[in-house]
Amino acid sequence: MDLGAELIFGYAAADILGQHSDCLFTQGDRAEHQLRREMLTARLAGSAADYRWHVRRGGSLFWADGVMTPVRDADGALTGYLKILRDITASKLAEDEVRRLATIDVLTGLANRAAFDARRAEMMSFAARSGQLLLLLMIDLDQFKDVNDALGHQAGDLLLQLVAQRLRAVCRESDFVARLGGDEFALIQQNVPSPSTGGLLAEKLLAELSRPFQIGDREIAISASIGIAVCPLDAEAPDLLLKKADLALYHAKEAGRNCYHY
Repeated sequence: MDLGAELIFGYAAADILGQHSDCLFTQGDRAEHQLRREMLTARLAGSAADYRWHVRRGGSLFWADGVMTPVRDADGALTGYLKILRDITASKLAEDEVRRLATIDVLTGLANRAAFDARRAEMMSFAARSGQLLLLLMIDLDQFKDVNDALGHQAGDLLLQLVAQRLRAVCRESDFVARLGGDEFALIQQNVPSPSTGGLLAEKLLAELSRPFQIGDREIAISASIGIAVCPLDAEAPDLLLKKADLALYHAKEAGRNCYHY
């Protein structure tokens, strides 16, 4: 092991000689025989690319970009393998953070519209395969514009953050909650026993959102309107289910707000 390898992995040559190279791979990669697969690819194709987590001495992980090539003698016989790695952990973590932020609503910390669209399709597909019912609730705040007009956008932003916290507090850990924009939120709940579960959940949400919010030295009272659509009873396609939930939300608002509608 050369000096560069010692700096990356933390092993001196005397420490690593005699050990199996698997110790440099994560437990998951060891279980999938990643090293053996890399060696086979390198032997057959002339090289094998590597882009994954590796393990330093002491157990800490780093992300590496590298390539393995076979080493042959003058007669072409295989004598070993050479692997060259670069530690790119910082750029990998930065890339992951950019990807995460692309799916997050920065104001509330909930999922954003793009993440909602992707997750809705994914969860509906799973519901169809497993024969489960899935609920889609569209939630719209009733007096949000009044708060913005009277107290300003800073107060409105704080109200949206508090609403997001209350929505998460009512939901199950497995529920998916998103802010779609403005004062509109969405909630997806899968594996429900019956369509009536949506009404029970909506009642909890309405009760939670009707409690006063403390904005600075002001106590703010709002309400919400909720539209509920059930997959597959109302629709089996993601866009059609969303359309049905939006229509139900419209009926809830027409019915006087602070209520839910299927």
